[in-house]
Amino acid sequence: SSTRIEIFLDRLGTNQICVAKPHAISPDANQLIDAYFAADGILRADPLTAISSLKKELDRASTKLTSPVRVSSEVETFLKFLAKERDRIKSKEIFIEQLKTGEASAQVLNQTLLPYQIEGLIHLAFKGRALLADEMGMGKSVQALAAAELLKKLHKNGRTLIITNASKKMVWMNRVKELTSQTVVSLAGSRNERISALRRDAVYFVASHGEAREDFREISRLLAPQLIILDEIGS
Repeated sequence: SSTRIEIFLDRLGTNQICVAKPHAISPDANQLIDAYFAADGILRADPLTAISSLKKELDRASTKLTSPVRVSSEVETFLKFLAKERDRIKSKEIFIEQLKTGEASAQVLNQTLLPYQIEGLIHLAFKGRALLADEMGMGKSVQALAAAELLKKLHKNGRTLIITNASKKMVWMNRVKELTSQTVVSLAGSRNERISALRRDAVYFVASHGEAREDFREISRLLAPQLIILDEIGS
């Protein structure tokens, strides 16, 4: 049987970091692991600080421990995700406070946002991946573009890809021109013409669902959008 100590992400629960000990474990390794993990195998403290501290101790004790320890790559991926989530939460709190003091403004478009649209803007801009399900006529496109503009202002975000129905492409093109001062390009025509459009110097690019599916490799390689607005996902 394996003598390795496994630190892994339990995806069956609530993404808790756990440890699995072998039947035969050295006393020094057992003492070190027990300092970080409870009797049920679940990490005791905050994952970001605890795993960082544990890895430093493991590095210092690597030549002494007789039971090897492996930290799963899934744990590393989860910690990166968690760090980004906390950064987003902190950025959101700072932005909301700056709105209150007047140090920041949510009016980033050529149209004044209503209070509920500002709430939608904040929801979209600081969530990472977010769904906006307002009723028709509430200004979902306004809120989405406001979030895109705010992210460009706060984080110097690059290009944005808007994916919508073929019949709505011109609507989005006009909305970008009306509400922002940014350049916008439609991915249209033959495949070669669409690929050529991806190389154009613009901030917003608009594609239909079919064009996005057909050209997704080129979109990833040539455009590499930092933000995607996906419209009409239920149709």
